[in-house]
Amino acid sequence: MNGTSSQADTERLNELTGQLASAKSRLGDVNAIDAALDKSPESYLTVFDLRNGTGKRVLAAVAVGNPDTASKVSVTVPGIGSTTAASLPDMVEKADKLRLEAERQLLNAPRLPGTPLRTVSAIA
Repeated sequence: MNGTSSQADTERLNELTGQLASAKSRLGDVNAIDAALDKSPESYLTVFDLRNGTGKRVLAAVAVGNPDTASKVSVTVPGIGSTTAASLPDMVEKADKLRLEAERQLLNAPRLPGTPLRTVSAIA
């Protein structure tokens, strides 16, 4: 009877260890999303999918500048094998720089009288 109990305990421990590793990984992804949102004062979490029960990594997309009101929107897509934790904060920082440069260029571009100022949003 001790052998059976010990085997069941070991199996349960292995199951819980796997769940803990998955939770730590997901927490790392959520912390990276939080860090990414801190990279730009005008950032919006536009996609957030925990993918509960799938064993897959968390998915997220962050807009820098309001994509609903922007007249121009650019999108940056990570490479194959990228993860939220490893790439999102840097991508948001680069998207913020891209947005600022695009707005600078638009301010310097000639406009017809009465044409509204164009706004930009970059999504990472």
